[in-house]
Amino acid sequence: MECHFIRQERQQQPVACWAMKTGWPRIGVCFPSFAISAGERRLMMKSLAWRSIVSIPFAAMYPLSAAERWKRILNGERLRLLQNEFQLSSVMATVYAFSRFGNIILGMAVLVIHLDKEEAERRECTLCGLELALSLYHEYEELSPIVISSPTPEAVLVPGCACFSMVFRSPITERIAIASSAFAPGYSLRRLGYDAVVIVGRARRLQLISINADGAERIAAEQYRGSTSEEFERLARRNVADAFLSIGRAGENGVLFASVQSGGREAASQGLGCLFGWKNLKGIMLPGFTRKDEMHQSGSLGRRVRRRQEKSAIARRFRKEGDALFIDAGLSLGWLPVSYYSERFDPRAEFLDGLAMADGYGVYPEACQDCGFACGRRTRDNRILPSWEEAAMLGSNLGFFSIESVRRIADAVREEGLGAADTGALLAYLATLPGTDYTLPVLKGRGVEEYVRVIHLIGVVRGVGERLSEGLKGFPDAIQMGNHLPILTDLRGDRAGAVLAVLGLPAKLPAAWLLPRKPLSYASGAIMALYEMAYRYALVSEGYVPMGTLTQWWGRLPRFVFRVPFLLRIAALLFRAYGRKGSDLYGKGLRIIDELAGRYPLPEHFQMEPLSAYGDGATTSAERAYGAYAHEKRIAEIVLKSRREKRKTPSSDSNAAVGPSEDRGLEGDPGLQNTTPSS
Repeated sequence: MECHFIRQERQQQPVACWAMKTGWPRIGVCFPSFAISAGERRLMMKSLAWRSIVSIPFAAMYPLSAAERWKRILNGERLRLLQNEFQLSSVMATVYAFSRFGNIILGMAVLVIHLDKEEAERRECTLCGLELALSLYHEYEELSPIVISSPTPEAVLVPGCACFSMVFRSPITERIAIASSAFAPGYSLRRLGYDAVVIVGRARRLQLISINADGAERIAAEQYRGSTSEEFERLARRNVADAFLSIGRAGENGVLFASVQSGGREAASQGLGCLFGWKNLKGIMLPGFTRKDEMHQSGSLGRRVRRRQEKSAIARRFRKEGDALFIDAGLSLGWLPVSYYSERFDPRAEFLDGLAMADGYGVYPEACQDCGFACGRRTRDNRILPSWEEAAMLGSNLGFFSIESVRRIADAVREEGLGAADTGALLAYLATLPGTDYTLPVLKGRGVEEYVRVIHLIGVVRGVGERLSEGLKGFPDAIQMGNHLPILTDLRGDRAGAVLAVLGLPAKLPAAWLLPRKPLSYASGAIMALYEMAYRYALVSEGYVPMGTLTQWWGRLPRFVFRVPFLLRIAALLFRAYGRKGSDLYGKGLRIIDELAGRYPLPEHFQMEPLSAYGDGATTSAERAYGAYAHEKRIAEIVLKSRREKRKTPSSDSNAAVGPSEDRGLEGDPGLQNTTPSS
């Protein structure tokens, strides 16, 4: 018996199946014609309306017949049917997705914006991702470029993956620097059809750059001078979905450790905000896009990624506590910075973890587009709560263990557009000074209000803020890396972080900081630092978000593996992510590490047995940390070289199919054998 809906071809409203005497069971509501269109053609309306029902659909219970398959094809669902039956590869899904929305992935382009000449040019490219950004940086290095690379077409099809990278010369380290983020601008760049955007030169007045599919538009931004990043984005927004990269007052005034923000969150530090301000660039605006289902359905890969995120215990912890669960890990492993790195444990730090935030403010997660981890947290009235980095550097390292106090300090840092880690390390150093220098603020024993006042003075570069505008670079005695970048952890309990400090890399190691039950040895710390950094840079270079896949991979291992370097090395070499093998990712990541890394000494504070709440007298040796790293690097090169040679070497029985009286014929083809009988 046919549904009554076929006889009601001009129906405009949904009607219950039992509203007429049709004989159908009472299971749902029949939807009206397509898009409630009264002028729909009869051929397009010949479908079974009872398939679109509110409760359990029959299509999920019974297989489709041949006639119904043909009807679905006529109804424009050809691609969905083919994906379900044949599981199209991710490349075909990419071509469909971008061609459907008007952006063909073939022939992607690079947009070069000259701020001094007020012009922009468009050029073709062959590379993509971070490799393209590095090559463009070296090409325009004399013009002080800022290169922003978009994620690869394959990466944006994976749920939660649209990571973009920014390559620039850091004014702090005076070397090439890389910052990555998974915020909305990366996905917008890919949807607009750009593999990378290069910004060179310097504008004469403060400007806002609006990037669209036709190029770049310059908008005068002098009226926004002195505004915070959030105020600027709210005033300059044309559409509610627009994505921004912008700076605050600190970047405009040339503070060396100013950051670039997006949506109120820090997107890049290492002095990129200062470089924006030097170029008189208030921000970059891109149109926002919603990620449709077709954009991240990459066949079996996308389903596998979503299924693993749903079943992962690490992902469930992130959704429940946010990234503040690193605070608990730092307390248990002894790497949490407390009171200017003087202690590694304080029970009051438990008031800064994710559970304390959930108890005090409720669980209102904030995540990147389609990400299943939801690291960020907000309050019920949409105020941003501190991340784990802000809770550690602006909370426990300053001696504050109240979420409300840390939130007030973090809000002031974001309002001025400063880097959270740099600001926390600088203020913690100033809090140890006796107060005899009248050009510096007195913070020892002061409350939150004094810290907030000093932060605002730094942002406007007034009073004591003039002396503090260079950050850690202006205070060589402060605890910092050799290239004047802040140290996020107490290196006496973090061997992997010690390797980062020796190399001068600001990368984060979520698996090494979160998963072990006991502090790592030098060998285990070097293994985690080497492979996690290499895989991180390799995944970021293609647009994948590394934190989720790194924590999920090492989270499967038994905890005793972290105490046995041999087993830990085997697990690292067997790494797989997004259909890529670790051996393929390691080489790409190692090339990026070699370009960014240096060799720096560790602060003496971590090498001279300072007092610690643990009382274990632990120290960190720069020579042992770098020696273990170099040793593990040599082992990895030998293992991967043997794998590559084995892959290239043909098998020994490749000619076994050729008989004794046969030859390989012309060009080695066994089908063209010489059939002349022997004499």
